Amino acid sequence: MDLARYLHAAVPLKGAGTLPVSDGHVIDYDIAGPDNAPSVLMLHGGPGSGRNRDQRWLFDPSRYRTIAFDQRGSGQSTPFASIEHNTTAHLIDDIERLRMALGIERWIVFGGSWGATLALAYAYAHPEQVRGLVLYGVFLCRPCEIDGLFGRDGSAALFFPELYERFLDPLPKSDRADPVLGYGRLMHGSDASVRERALREWLRLEARLSSVHATDASADAVADDWRAQTAHAVIEQHYFQHHGFIDGQEILDRPGPLRKLPTQIIAGRYDMICPPSTAFDLYRAMPQSHLSIVPEAGHTWRDPGNPRALRQAVDEICRILPH
Repeated sequence: MDLARYLHAAVPLKGAGTLPVSDGHVIDYDIAGPDNAPSVLMLHGGPGSGRNRDQRWLFDPSRYRTIAFDQRGSGQSTPFASIEHNTTAHLIDDIERLRMALGIERWIVFGGSWGATLALAYAYAHPEQVRGLVLYGVFLCRPCEIDGLFGRDGSAALFFPELYERFLDPLPKSDRADPVLGYGRLMHGSDASVRERALREWLRLEARLSSVHATDASADAVADDWRAQTAHAVIEQHYFQHHGFIDGQEILDRPGPLRKLPTQIIAGRYDMICPPSTAFDLYRAMPQSHLSIVPEAGHTWRDPGNPRALRQAVDEICRILPH
């Protein structure tokens, strides 16, 4: 599919910078679009993957000001791959510091996968600063979702049993009941070769499950993109071990602060990482939201059907919000 069909033409960035936040962390950000236009905050996934510059062109750069930043430890933010003082509460505080530093009163928040998790957590904490939400690949870091990915009865084990067996192989048998915790021990152990193997196997499993078009070769290529992917694996394991440092079930059970926010939700029918059941749970908890399940899509936003659905969601949220 021609991704460019659903993206606006790229224009040069209007600005970029760094912002010291707290505990020695410095976040890196960039901005595109007119200074006086409605603002859109772009939240990347992972956790730890770093910002995706292509996604901002889902928004018309002549009408919207888009802001993207690398979350703590990710991308160009420093210290690189750090999990110290790196929790969801820290990220929410970073977002608020960035908003105030840029002089933005309220913004639309856009995020997919972990970016959707963080978008919801931020909106839950600061609903008065959010004009609307565009979410895809919804993930709430509930134990059932993490086990549904990494557990023996999860997506990987059910649909890619040979790959899942390879994923379990580095773990001592005593750690295989909780692979996320076990991988944390491997990633932070003293043996460099064991650490590298753990990082590669973690990345390989996720890459293979991420797209309906993924192959073993493409998963291996992701695992070989070493510097950028190291932060992804280390930070992601850290967050998943702690269930994202949030109570995802509380968001569903008591969505009060979110109920009035215009929200567009996109889910891929064949998303192995963030199954559409979670998006449906959120949709039921937020009666003002709109849910689109894309028939041919998996997890990544580039999968068939997802770019068009995202563009439609962006256009709709922009249509219903006053400028």
